[in-house]
Amino acid sequence: MSQLFAALDARGEIRFVGDVQRGAACACFCPDCSSPLIARQGTEKEWHFAHEGGQERPECLVGAQNLLRRFCMEHLQYLALSGPLTLPPCRIFAQLTTAYFRGHEPIEVAEQFMGSVRWEERPARDAAAGTARLTSGVEVVVLIHTHEGTPSHLLSAGQEVASVAYFLPPPDPAARRDAASLVAHIEGHGKFLWLHHPLLKQLHAQAMARLQQRSDEAMKEANARLNHQAGITAAQRWGKSAQMLRERMHGGGQEGNEPPAPPPPPPSYPMAPGHAPLASFQFFELKSGDAWVVYPMDPEFVKRACTPELIAACGPGAKMYGVAPYPEPYEGWDEMLPPSVGRSDLENGMYWVPQPLNAAMFLSPRSARTDSNRDWNSFLANDPP
Repeated sequence: MSQLFAALDARGEIRFVGDVQRGAACACFCPDCSSPLIARQGTEKEWHFAHEGGQERPECLVGAQNLLRRFCMEHLQYLALSGPLTLPPCRIFAQLTTAYFRGHEPIEVAEQFMGSVRWEERPARDAAAGTARLTSGVEVVVLIHTHEGTPSHLLSAGQEVASVAYFLPPPDPAARRDAASLVAHIEGHGKFLWLHHPLLKQLHAQAMARLQQRSDEAMKEANARLNHQAGITAAQRWGKSAQMLRERMHGGGQEGNEPPAPPPPPPSYPMAPGHAPLASFQFFELKSGDAWVVYPMDPEFVKRACTPELIAACGPGAKMYGVAPYPEPYEGWDEMLPPSVGRSDLENGMYWVPQPLNAAMFLSPRSARTDSNRDWNSFLANDPP
C-alpha cells in the first residue's frame, strides 16, 4: 500500500502530515485522485496520509513525489525574492595518456543567471522546470531533480542550450514529516549541478590540442634519448671490435707487450636508478596506457639510498627491487601504485619494492603487454605503431 507523505488542502496548498490535525480533521486530499485523506500520526509506524476508503494506488505516491518537486521549486522562488540564485562554476577536465605522456587540464566556465528564472506552472517530472539566460547570453533550462538516479541534459533542448539541475537527495521520513524539516533538508543538501554548456566542447578541444602538443614534445625527447643511448652502445661495440683487431695485428693472437683492454662498463639507465648491472628489466604496459618496469637493484645503491625499515622488509638475504615509470616519470606517477606494491621515492623517480611478487600480482592483471630485456630502450622500440 502506498504511503503518502504530502497532500493538498482545499485551497490547493501543499500540506505535510506533521503540519495538520490527526485523522480526517486534516481536511486534505490526494494529489492524484483527489480522494479525501486521513492523517496517520501513530507512535509505532511512520506518519503518513491514507485514503479514507483504503483505495491507495501507486499513482497516488507518484503524486506525492511530484508535490515534493513542486515544494522545492516554490522554495527556490522564495529564495530568489531576497537575492539571485547562485550557480557553481561549470568545471570539467581534459585528459590525455600516451606511452610518453600523462597529463590533464581543468576547464571552467563561470556563469550566473542573468535576471530571474522563468518558472513553469506544473512541470512534468523530467521536463524543464524553468528557463533563463546566462551572463554569456546562452539560454539555459533548469530542472528540479528530487528522485533517485542522476539528472541528464534534456535532448529536446538541443546542444546550443545549457542546462542545470537543482539536485535534492530524496529526504528520509523525518525530513519530510513537516514543512520546516523539509526546508532544512533543502537548504542543507540541495545544490545546482551543471548538466551541459555549449561552450565546453570548444574549450575541451582547445585543451586537448595543448595536451597533444605536450605529448608530441615528450615523444621527441624520448626518441632523442633513445638515439643518444643507441649511439653510445654502437660506439662501445665498435671500440671493442677495434681493440680486438689491434691485438690480432700486433700479437697474432699471442701474448704481446700491450695489456688487454678492459671490458666496457655495463650500460647504465638513469631512468632506472639503482639498477643492478646486466640484470633484466620486466616490462608491463597497462591497458590504461601507463607503462612500468620492475628490476633488481644494486646492493651498494640500496645501502646508500634505502631506509633500514624497507631493507628489513625484504627479509634476510633477499634482494630489493625497484619499479619505475616507463619511459620516464610523469605528473602524478607517485600516486599510481598502492602501498602494497612499494613506497614512492620522489627524489630518485621510482618505487622501492621489498616484495617483487606484490608488484607482479598488481601489474600483471592490468597489463595489455609484458616483455623482458636487459636493454631499457628495447621496450620503446617494440611499442606497437
